[in-house]
Amino acid sequence: MKAAWCLAVLGAGWLLVAAQTASRPLEHVQLFGREYVRLNDWARAYHFEVAWRGSRQELVLSNRWARLE
Repeated sequence: MKAAWCLAVLGAGWLLVAAQTASRPLEHVQLFGREYVRLNDWARAYHFEVAWRGSRQELVLSNRWARLE
């Protein structure tokens, strides 16, 4: 019973991760040997809101579960 419960929890976690990934590839640019995507596009694909905060003009990305400053 314990193993079945663990498998159910792992399966639910996998479904959540799959649902949060981008549904279509993001447009990217290669510059100096590295690939970049637009921050706005990335934030939208992963359900983040973009906001500028404070007098120092800090960029903040946030959603229900996380906050990136």
